[in-house]
Amino acid sequence: MSSGLIKLLTSKRFYIPLSILAFTTVLYILYRFILNISYRLNINKRPVIQRDVLIYGKRVSAFIIFGVFPIIIVKYIFHESPHLYGFALVHNRVKPIYFLIMLAMVLPIMIILSRKDSINSHYPEVRAATFSKWSLLLSSVTYIMYYFGYEGLFRGFLVFGLRRYTGDLFAVVVSMIFTSVTHLNSPFVVLIGSVVSGIIFPYIVILSGSIWALFVFHSLIGVSMDIFCVRANRSRIKKHLMVKSN
Repeated sequence: MSSGLIKLLTSKRFYIPLSILAFTTVLYILYRFILNISYRLNINKRPVIQRDVLIYGKRVSAFIIFGVFPIIIVKYIFHESPHLYGFALVHNRVKPIYFLIMLAMVLPIMIILSRKDSINSHYPEVRAATFSKWSLLLSSVTYIMYYFGYEGLFRGFLVFGLRRYTGDLFAVVVSMIFTSVTHLNSPFVVLIGSVVSGIIFPYIVILSGSIWALFVFHSLIGVSMDIFCVRANRSRIKKHLMVKSN
C-alpha cells in the first residue's frame, strides 16, 4: 500500500465523512430495531392507551438516539465541538421573519390537509390527544423532543459533518435520502412533503449556521398539524353524535 493511500485513509477528509455516514446508519437501524421490538411485544395488546405509550416511547427514543448519541460521538469519539455540527447558538443569514412567512404559507395547507381522512386518521399519533388536553400537551412536549433528535441527527450531525469535507450538495442529498426513508410509512402526501423539505431544510440550516431555527419551525409544524387534526376529529365525532342522537 502506497504512502499516499495510507495518508488518504488516515486523513479526516476520508474517515470523518465515512464515520458520519456509518454512525447515522447505525443509529437509525438501532432506533428502528427498538421500535420493532416494542411493537412486536405489544402486537396483541393495542388499545388506545397502550398504543399511545408506544408513541411516547418512540419519541423519547428518538430524542436519546438521534439527539444525545450524536453529541456524545462528536465529543468523545471525534473529539470535536458540537458547535461544528449545528448545535451552536448562532444565526447567520436566515432571519426569524423568513420562518414566519414560511409558516404563514404552510398553515392554510395544513388546515386543509387535516380535514382529509388519510391525514387525520394518522394524526395525532397519540390518539388520546383528541379527547384530553393533558394528553395533547404531553404529546406536544414529546413531539418537540422527537424533533430535537430528528434535526440533531439528520440536519446537524449529518449535514454539518459532511459538508465540511464533501460540499453542500452531497450533504443535502444524503440528508434528503435519510429523512425520506423515515417517512416511508407516512401518508403519501407527507412522504412527498418530506422529499421537498428534505432538500430545502438542509440549505436552511446551512444558511443559518445551526439547527435551532429549523428545529423550532419544524416543531411548530408538527404540533400545529396535531392540533388541526384534533379539531377536525372532534368536529367529526360531534357531528356523528348529533346524527346518532337524531
